Parts: sequence; structure tokens; C-alpha cells
Amino acid sequence: MTWQTIWELDSTECYGMREWKGPEVYGPGEGGDWIKVPVPQWASTVKLKFVFDAVDNVMNDYLGWLIDDVKIAIAEPEPLSIGPDRLPEGIGGQSYTATLVAKGGAPPYSWRVLSKPDWLDPQGCLTGPRLTLSGTAPEVDETTTYQVCVSVQDSRGNTVDRCYDIIVEASYGVIFQDDFDEEDKGWLPSGLWHRTDGSNWPQVSVKPEPPYASPDFCYYYGKDETLDYDTGSANSGELSSPQIEVSEYQNCELLIGWKYWRQVESYDGEYDKTWVEISWLDSNRDPIFSQTIWYEDSRDPSEEEWILVEQTQDIGGEPIVVPEGATYLQISFHFSTVDGYANDYVGWLIDDVKVLAVICPPPPPEGPQITTTCSDLDQLPEDPNYEAQVGVYYEVTLEVTGGTPPYTWSWDEGDTIPGLTLDPQTGTLSGTPTQAGTYNCTFKVTDANGLYDTLSCTIRVKEGEYICEIFEEDFSDAQAWEASGLWHITNAGCAGQCEQIVEDYAYFGQDETCNYATGGRVQGYLTSPQITIPDGVQNIYVCFDQFRYVEYGYGYGYDETFVEISWDGINWWTIWYEDSGDPSPECDSWVIGPIFVESDTLWIRFGFDSVDGLYNNYPGWAIDNVSVINAACQPPAPPVPPASLSAVGPKAGPREPTFLAVPNPVRDVHTTTFMVRGVEAELIRVEVYDLSGRLVWQGEAPGSRLVWHTEDLVGNYLANGVYLYVIRVKVGDSWIHSGIQKLAIYR
Repeated sequence: MTWQTIWELDSTECYGMREWKGPEVYGPGEGGDWIKVPVPQWASTVKLKFVFDAVDNVMNDYLGWLIDDVKIAIAEPEPLSIGPDRLPEGIGGQSYTATLVAKGGAPPYSWRVLSKPDWLDPQGCLTGPRLTLSGTAPEVDETTTYQVCVSVQDSRGNTVDRCYDIIVEASYGVIFQDDFDEEDKGWLPSGLWHRTDGSNWPQVSVKPEPPYASPDFCYYYGKDETLDYDTGSANSGELSSPQIEVSEYQNCELLIGWKYWRQVESYDGEYDKTWVEISWLDSNRDPIFSQTIWYEDSRDPSEEEWILVEQTQDIGGEPIVVPEGATYLQISFHFSTVDGYANDYVGWLIDDVKVLAVICPPPPPEGPQITTTCSDLDQLPEDPNYEAQVGVYYEVTLEVTGGTPPYTWSWDEGDTIPGLTLDPQTGTLSGTPTQAGTYNCTFKVTDANGLYDTLSCTIRVKEGEYICEIFEEDFSDAQAWEASGLWHITNAGCAGQCEQIVEDYAYFGQDETCNYATGGRVQGYLTSPQITIPDGVQNIYVCFDQFRYVEYGYGYGYDETFVEISWDGINWWTIWYEDSGDPSPECDSWVIGPIFVESDTLWIRFGFDSVDGLYNNYPGWAIDNVSVINAACQPPAPPVPPASLSAVGPKAGPREPTFLAVPNPVRDVHTTTFMVRGVEAELIRVEVYDLSGRLVWQGEAPGSRLVWHTEDLVGNYLANGVYLYVIRVKVGDSWIHSGIQKLAIYR
């Protein structure tokens, strides 16, 4: 016997209700306190049952539920109508089938075809709830629209007419098509995906009735025997197409279409996810990249009818284009319940998958041709009087037409110009010349087919000033620097034996104790004066020496050290970062870059943030020999750090533990994790009590973490509310406890 839920309430909807109340209207139409339920065609009797489930044994001292005045009556039928909303598309020269369905009114039904194209005819009797039209779509040179009009009449004489457009695509644009009705073409199902004709489905009130989008078979994520996807736990699966050959459609825009029928949980959250993904593969069948082209989940209403989808863009709005180097396309239909709850819905059905080439670019001309002239190289387009000069940035992009991309640029014969590089992908000749002279250069471009063209030119580079060192600071006289927090200039010797830090240096710490322990969180910035970037400098390196000794080995996110730059003194960009998760101590030199120059002014600042007030009895951070150099010069090689390092370290002592429950409060999930931070625990024990002091759960686990699924001592989920917990951890021979903490559950 199959039961259908037609009404329900729980404690989140009717808490404290003490009144007689009629139910909400169920289904279409009006009815006041009536619940309108469609009667399946196969049904001859009906049973009604009222179900009460307390779920748990907590807070059950309420009156309960009373039922009276139960009635079952015949409702007025729905208006007579014809579905679906639109008919499937056809492909020229291939068989075509469409099924119309009469709904509402008073069966039985009779059909008439009012008008149709010559190639389409009705099949079988013109009586019953369905009318099937079939034929062979004509060959067309371009997309063509035909029209069919039908009429249906019920037993009471009610009549409805409806006309449909049938779109027929040109067959030459069809790359792939499969309606699953013939032999298997190599689809790969996993999870609950399988091919079915629905012949073994149970009789339930809501289901996709055969015929489907096409006459016989479809792929279904669910179980035929129960017509749902409930396995007792979270489940997922993937239906992957065969690898579709697309090598002849390079740079073509594609349309990927399919039809689906979908009924899943309705909930304001990301559950019962359904999405479609395409993957591009190279000639070795290795993935190039993937795109998600369609997505719905429990937040989207279930359509419960066959829907045609035709996608030419992914969910980010990018067109579906066959990329360079792609040989195969694979389509994947994904279903994931996310959790094991509310999985007693029909699921997802897929049919009539197709891939069409919509727009293809014209074939490129044979062989590439360089369109840049020698005068373009000797005189930049934005300044006809410009000449290449030592120390002044130079950039020209060589242009090419024709051939087959991608192109590859190279120096072919003759001279190269010191300081200039030729980008092999873009053909950009750029850099800062370092040597004057006259250079006879030959540039070569080669296309994907091996065809090439060359350009030979004479380029003159005149004398000029070449600046390498833009800024340098050893903190012997650093009055223009701005310091906050513990930053200051010193020679106190807190950098230990770090050979990079000598004489005066910038230091975040306290000279008298050689640490940054102030009893609380400490932070501050050391900001340079304004640095002027000379004309022609395109890229820079930022260099500095450091001695860094902070907390290490207890996770990331504490004792943050970072370097930032700004081109306007307002907006800052982080170019270097380390924290308590990075090895310490360290004594080394850093060369950061190349960094593209965005302005003629630059500021550098060094930041330190302990994040909290714990474990701050380390030496801190010392900075010396800050410099900015032109990246066109050879950058300095970082010095090798000393083989051994000694410095003033923290005094040994126990760490103060922190006890946590994450998440707290517990929302939308059934799990939280108890944990302790700051100590190495051998064992963790947790006890949970309700507000009356009654023990509702206890557990233990090795280490410092214990996962709890918010169940009570007998395995039932606890009701929403506030609870008390105590954490005890074993450290060595001692036990440390958290004291009484609070935990809220609001699911």
C-alpha cells in the first residue's frame, strides 16, 4: 500500500497553538479548510490516516492533537487543457515523435488534428489521454519552424484547441544526438543512474508517465522499485556521455540540449543538487578544463514535467566554444542528495541529449603574415619622434594576420638587443635597453601548421642614463620612516647572530626583553617615505634582509609578518607573508618580484600582528637593507643563510589551553566538534547536560578532538535549545577541564 502525505506541521510551526484550526489548502483550487488531492486513474478506494510522532522523549507534557469533522467529498475537476507547453525539436532527415497529453476535464477524451505539416501524422486511435505525432523531419538548409494545431474534447463536451511550433535544425550542424531508445552508445552511469522504460514503476500519484520526452527509454537517477532515491543515507551519482569527437569544430560555438523531468526536496538550502558539466579533452583524452553549464537544487521548484534545455553558455555567462587543442567533449549529469534526509521524491530523468554546432568561424587564410613594419619598431605609434634609448622602457607588439593560431614568435637571425625580450606567445618586444648601438634583427612568426613569415629590421638604440638602484635604506639615518606599535630603529642586539642584521636596523620588539610580550595583542607598521620611480622603469624588485623569530608549531594564523606596497599611499597590496605556520627562527634575504610599476610613486611598509596575547615571548622581527631595484638589471642573488642560528628564545612553560565547540550554535546540521587548543592532549572526554542538570550525552576519544552528532544517550537527536557541556583532556599525568560551557542547538 502506498501512502501520500497531504498535510503536516511540526514544533517549529505550531509551538504553543491552543485553538481549533483547519488545514491549509493542498493543491490547486479553492476549498477553505479542504485539502484537495488528485485521484490517480488506477485508484478505486482511499484510506485516510492521521499520524503523530513526538520524535524524542523531551518536553512531551502538552495536550497533544485532537481531530474532528473528517470529510471526503468530490472536488470539481481541473479545467481541460493540453500539454506539454512546447514540443521537442527535430533534426532534418531524422525521425521525429511528439506526444500531447490531455489534462483535467472529464475523461474520456477524443482528439482532432486541425492542421499539420505534410511530413507529420497522428499514430493510433484519436481517443484517450494521449495523442502521438510522428514522421521524418525534412532536410533543411537552416533552422525552420513548422506548426501543428490540435483539438481535444472531454465527455462533457468541453473543447480546447492548441497550436505548437516545431523547430527543425539543419542536420549538418548536429555533432551528437541520443534519445536512449536504441543501443547503448557508451554512457557511463554511477550511483543510482540507470536506463529505464518505467515499466516496473509503482503506481503513485506523481510520476513521469511514459512515453517520455522520446518514445521509449530515458536515464533515471532513482530506484525503479520505489520511484525515489532514498537509500537511507546521502548518495550521489554521475551519468557521463561517451567522448564526443569535436576536433573538426575548433572555435565553434556549441548548443548543448537535453530534456529532463525533476522532482526533489523543496528546502531553502543547497540539497538535492542537480547540475550538468562539460569537459574538454585533448587528443590523449587528458582533460583541458571543465565548465558547469546548468545547476538547480532544493531551492528551485520541482518542475514535475518534461522541460527542454538548450544551453549556449555556462552558468558564468561564458559561451560554450570548442577550445584550441580540444579533440573530445564529454557531458556529465550529476545528482547529489548532500544528506540522507527527505530523499523520498521521484528524482531526475534525462532524455534526448544533443550537441549542435551553432556558429563556426570561417577558415583562416593560408600562412601568417607580419603586418608590423620596420618604421613601427623605430618609431612607437604613440610618439613618432621616439627612439629607443638606454634606460628608457621600450615596448612594441608585432602584429600578424592569417595562418592558424596559436602563433609562436622568435628571434630568427641577426642581433638581439640587450635588455629587450620577445614574448613567444604575444610577439611583444619589451624591456629597458642597457646598451647603445645599431642592431640588425630578424623576427619570425610560426603558426600552428608550421607556416611562417619573417621581418628583418635595423633598430637604433641611443645613449642614455640607465638606473638600477632606485632606493636603498640601511637604517643608519631613517628619520623619514613612520613607525607604530613596537616598531623602532635600534642596535640593541636582539637579532642574535644573524649576519644579515648589522648595526642599526628596524625592530618590532622590546629592546630590554628582546620580545614582544606586552600582556596583550600587539601590532604595528613600519612605513617607508615616498619612493620616486624613474621614467622608463617597467618592473621592480623589492629586497630586504630579515631576522624573524616568532611562535611556530602550533598552527597557522598567529604572529603575522607581512610586506605591503602602495602606489598611492592609500591602497595596499601584500607581496610577502609569513605567520606561525612558517618555520622560525630564520635569518635570510628576500628578493620579491618582478612587480609591475603602476605609478611613479611607491610606498613600502612592514606589518606585524601577534593576533592574540599568548606566546609572545619570542624575539620578534628585525628588518635591514631595504632596497628597490630596476627589474631590468640583474637581481641580486639571496645570500645563503648561516648553517646554525642562535638567538634569545622564549622561556619554556606550559601553554594555556582554549576549549571550543565548533559550530556553536549548531544550525542546519547535526554535528559539532569539541576541541582543545594550546596543549597536546592524549585523551578528550565530554559530558553534555540539559538545563536541569540531567546528563544527556557523554563520549571520549584519543587526541584533542571529539565529534558529536547532537544525539542523546539512546541515539535520538536532541531537541532545539541550550545545553551545558564540560570538556576534560588528559595532558601527561594531569587532567585539565574547561569548566561549564554553553552550547545552543537551533536546527
